[in-house]
Amino acid sequence: MASIKIREVPEYAKPIVYAFGFATINWGKMEQALEMLLHSVNRDDYHIGYVEKFPTTSFRLKVNLFRDWFVEHPSFAEIHPVAKPVCAGLKKANTSRILMTHSAVIEFKPGPPATAEVNVARTRDDYCTISHGSWTEQDILEAGLLFGHLAETLVDIGRFTLEPTFRRSLERELSRIERASLWGHRLRRGLQRLCSRQSSY
Repeated sequence: MASIKIREVPEYAKPIVYAFGFATINWGKMEQALEMLLHSVNRDDYHIGYVEKFPTTSFRLKVNLFRDWFVEHPSFAEIHPVAKPVCAGLKKANTSRILMTHSAVIEFKPGPPATAEVNVARTRDDYCTISHGSWTEQDILEAGLLFGHLAETLVDIGRFTLEPTFRRSLERELSRIERASLWGHRLRRGLQRLCSRQSSY
């Protein structure tokens, strides 16, 4: 690959760089809100299903979990009208984020309108494909506004799911063996976290 050097940002491109920062900040808020929401209902004493190996890196898998629980599970029926468009928005947001943050800016063009010209490399097996795209300030700001709107809506959904009455509706009756197994499971996870913290000192 050719070396790409951008020594400084031209004056006309500074609003584009600002827009990238704005979108990135709102993406972080949105992803954190989604992760906290999923963790808040990912309990082995809830009947909606428990994911022990929670996805830590794949946003796509987190969106799939959101769909399985908040869009499709009958326990979340009250939330379905809000969660369904949010799920579609999360998929759209992920596409924009990949094209924005997993691309290489190769140059800025003054336009009008001014653009950031990007290349997106995708590799599979021994093949690599390069696609090209352009971002205007308006494109990026619109994506950032979508990320921010999704973050706010996820927080609103979280307020609903944290209501004690709703949380009680998710609980399932555990047998004595399940309770003992759950206690041991939580103890093991607690010890693993403790060991992890101590090894980082």
